[in-house]
Amino acid sequence: MKLLDKSFKPFVIMTTILVLVSIPLFYFVVVYIYTVDADQSLINNKLRVEDQLNHLHMHPRTAVIRIRLLNELDIGYQIISMDTFPAERGDRFYTAERFDQYSNSIRPYRYLETVIDIFDKEYLLKAEVDMEEYFDVIPYTTAVAGLFFFLILIGYYWINRSIARKVWRPFYKSIDELSNLNIQNGQTLSPIESDIEEFKKLSDNLLFYTNRSHSAYMQQKEFTENASHELQTPLAIIQSKAELLIQSNLTKEQFEIVDQINLAVNRMNRLNKNLLLLTKLENKQYLTNENVNLSDVVKETLELYQSNFESKNLSSYAEIKNSIIIKGNIALIETLINSLLTNATTHNFENGKIKVYLNSKSLIIQNTGNSTALDKNKIFKRFNKDNKNLAGSGLGLAICKEIVQLHDFKISYRMINDLHSFKITNFTPVTETVI
Repeated sequence: MKLLDKSFKPFVIMTTILVLVSIPLFYFVVVYIYTVDADQSLINNKLRVEDQLNHLHMHPRTAVIRIRLLNELDIGYQIISMDTFPAERGDRFYTAERFDQYSNSIRPYRYLETVIDIFDKEYLLKAEVDMEEYFDVIPYTTAVAGLFFFLILIGYYWINRSIARKVWRPFYKSIDELSNLNIQNGQTLSPIESDIEEFKKLSDNLLFYTNRSHSAYMQQKEFTENASHELQTPLAIIQSKAELLIQSNLTKEQFEIVDQINLAVNRMNRLNKNLLLLTKLENKQYLTNENVNLSDVVKETLELYQSNFESKNLSSYAEIKNSIIIKGNIALIETLINSLLTNATTHNFENGKIKVYLNSKSLIIQNTGNSTALDKNKIFKRFNKDNKNLAGSGLGLAICKEIVQLHDFKISYRMINDLHSFKITNFTPVTETVI
């Protein structure tokens, strides 16, 4: 579900940003609403005071007494004559804190300063509203709202994730089958069972192309196998006839022609045998459960190649740990080491070097040669060879790769200190005893 997890990462990031922005925004909106409400309450109080002082007391002297009484009671109103405290007309709101003697604490208040007319005389009205209760409620309201908002987002996230998992489950099932699909063994994909039209189309296309690939592979394998078998007889006849001609009385020019024919037939024989070997390897016709003494196989193969090394004046160095015994097929492992040593000899130069290292974890074969590193993407492909080297079939390293895969080994190539290095790893020794 890696793709699904990646698709939800932007959602998680955006949700987090949204929560971090929304909660402070909610707080300031609530503060603004409470402030507007307090201002409206002050305006209503202003109108009520102005109306009551003008209409409930028909004599101005009585109104003045009431004004003095309101100022002395200090219950949130203060009315000041404009003669002693001139002010401009208009409503002015502001918030300030002051000490409250009854609660013995500093409390926030919302103030209104405005001009009122009492019996045609202007007075400055200073009204106030205690904001302590508002400011006590706002943080709790914000916290509760933020919690619910967060829970809604979490629920939305998990609902969408569970739905997405259910919807995408057939897709991921097909991806898993496709990643483990082995066309060589005739495996096929299961159809995607889904009500989504796009998944149905994807399933039809996957089934079509995998079946076509399997059919093409089987046809190619059958052709290679049949062609190799059919070529064996005519090649054997041509080779035997060429050898008979070489033994007969031929002129020098005729001998050279027949000799070239014989060399070409030998090369075709090798190519044919390699193709048959590749076919058998792909068909897994070899058992790999023998106990193979890899140390002995490497030593014996190196002894056989000493004459080849001497023909090119190559110096060889071997560091081989004794009695490395692994599970495998001895014939194929001999072929693997032969192919690597042949490659190291063929692509070497006069007075070059060949080094072989073997321990319980790896087999390394190194050789001097072209100073340019080989292309790792092409080196193990079939018929990939240097055009200057016409003697090879271009299948040696491809056969090595197939043998390694059959045994569940790993093979890699690197250029180390001007030496072409092939390393085989991942074989598990059955026993390891130093003699």
